[in-house]
Amino acid sequence: MDKELFIEWKNLDVTKVVFGSIVEKINRGATELSYTAGDNQLQDRFKAGMIHAYRDILEMQFDDTEV
Repeated sequence: MDKELFIEWKNLDVTKVVFGSIVEKINRGATELSYTAGDNQLQDRFKAGMIHAYRDILEMQFDDTEV
């Protein structure tokens, strides 16, 4: 895949919907974590890891240049 195809993919309506859903999941996870942090350390780590993984998806890069 070249950079132009990657940019085209990120601008597709379906990609924007998927990324919007990911943002909602990040926000929901952060909210849940803010209310339950400290109750269960394993769940805290899981939620923090989930949030981090979703952010990694949103911050995808191509050729060391964020697009």
